[in-house]
Amino acid sequence: MALFNKNKQTEEQIPEPAVRGTSLSFSVIRREFLNLMTLNLIFILTCLPMLVVSFLVVIFELGIIPTVILYILTLLPLPASVTALSRITCTIVQDRNFFLWQDYMKSMKDNFFKALLGGFLYVLFLGLFGLAALVYYSFFGTSVLFMIIAAILAVLTIIVVVAAMYFWPMLAWVELPMKSLLKNSLLLVFGRWQKSFIALLLAVVDVLFFLCCTPVTLGKTSLAVDIGLFGSLLLYFSFSSLLKSFTLWPAIYDVVLKKPEEPVRKYAEDSVTKETLKWDEEKIESASAENLNWDED
Repeated sequence: MALFNKNKQTEEQIPEPAVRGTSLSFSVIRREFLNLMTLNLIFILTCLPMLVVSFLVVIFELGIIPTVILYILTLLPLPASVTALSRITCTIVQDRNFFLWQDYMKSMKDNFFKALLGGFLYVLFLGLFGLAALVYYSFFGTSVLFMIIAAILAVLTIIVVVAAMYFWPMLAWVELPMKSLLKNSLLLVFGRWQKSFIALLLAVVDVLFFLCCTPVTLGKTSLAVDIGLFGSLLLYFSFSSLLKSFTLWPAIYDVVLKKPEEPVRKYAEDSVTKETLKWDEEKIESASAENLNWDED
């Protein structure tokens, strides 16, 4: 019985990451810079309701209950947006052609409910383990046992965060039941611990960046720093997702896709290169010419 649930397509149908190494990041960013900017703006657009609610909460100081209700309603598209973002950045890492808007919206539509369930589980376990860790840590002075429990809960919180970073690309690219996606995500955290550690560092950078962008922090900095932080939001999401995809996609490919057995990859026929079309036309013309010569003979 296999430890991981795998995809059943052949290796040729699932392209291996085009480049493995630091050379990829610079070459891809240089080539796809405008696409990454556009992707970032599309992601912000699909998350716009959440951003508007955040603005209203800060400006009008809404109560706790209205704030919670508004956030719940506006957070519904967020998991599907993250999945679509991962879909495009993993495509870039594979060095495949893509249609930015069409592929993004198709991924959102196809994965909306699975992504919503995954997002709910993520928030549930992240909040459960994270808050419990803080509660037990607050009793650190009373017993060493509480500190040990807090440390265990903190480790579980980290595992949930890293597993989620594996989950979104797999949801976007691999047709598997939710149970198998969750299982693979958790196993990859330990099975590819080097990649998981790098992903954790990237998650820490995300947290630090957004702490710097909070209204409290921005109010204590200069105008130039504030403008720089807000300007960086126009690029940050897609670049952050690209770095995570660059780190984690090779692990997903090697473990889940390289020796497949079960479901099929999504969007197998999505992207058709101009070279392929040209090759097909030339092949048809050549075959037609040969048939004509054969008929004449």
